[in-house]
Amino acid sequence: MARPKNDQLKELSDHAWEDLGKLDQAALCIKLIAIIQAEQEQIEKIAEQFDTSPRTVYRWIKNYKDEGLEGLTGGITGARESKLSPSQKELLKSWVTEKTDPMGKPTAWTLEKLKLVIKEQFNVDMSIMPLWTLLKNMNCQTENSHSNDSVSVAAS
Repeated sequence: MARPKNDQLKELSDHAWEDLGKLDQAALCIKLIAIIQAEQEQIEKIAEQFDTSPRTVYRWIKNYKDEGLEGLTGGITGARESKLSPSQKELLKSWVTEKTDPMGKPTAWTLEKLKLVIKEQFNVDMSIMPLWTLLKNMNCQTENSHSNDSVSVAAS
């Protein structure tokens, strides 16, 4: 069987990394992959590949050696529970992707506007960074707006 071309492997690799990022334990998986690669690769090369510092990779190795999986998770068994329910997240995503407010009016969303609407509609206080992270995880991307103090949001 013929070996796939490098560009096909690159595309497949990029897709695999995307999928890995969607997993609940993605950070743990990445750390374990880095530790496994350390047997055959230079730490500096691994750090570059994982977009981190060599010091961080050395810390992962030490923590895993000393404490096993617990050393890589830092004692945290999972992320915080979301402030929004799945149905609230779906509503939020529809507002952003359709660029409409809860009443159906066209809206140029900013993170600040979304934060206020979430408070009004769901009675949930959210900071800007967790809101930005939530949108990113829902495959919505942020774009710089014309004003310096806001970020508009558009579906990808």
